Amino acid sequence: MVLPDGFEIPMKGYIYTNNKNLIGGGLTAPLTWHKQPHFQQGFGLGTIKYVPGQERKMGEHLTVAAGADLMIVLTSPAWITHTLTN
Repeated sequence: MVLPDGFEIPMKGYIYTNNKNLIGGGLTAPLTWHKQPHFQQGFGLGTIKYVPGQERKMGEHLTVAAGADLMIVLTSPAWITHTLTN
């Protein structure tokens, strides 16, 4: 979260939407890759291929316009330690 005076507060969470919480493009890149045996039909040979794991890399910064009516779901505590005054 970036406040109007430029102070940044890190937070972990996501923006809740009715389309399975997808905002923008596709998923982030895989965090892990796993070896999986792959047997080629008709040859009787097996090879090892790498497939993406379920874990994904952290998302990227997202800019949300001021006044947008969105619900942010925090997945860990957000420590608000900065006071903003006019």
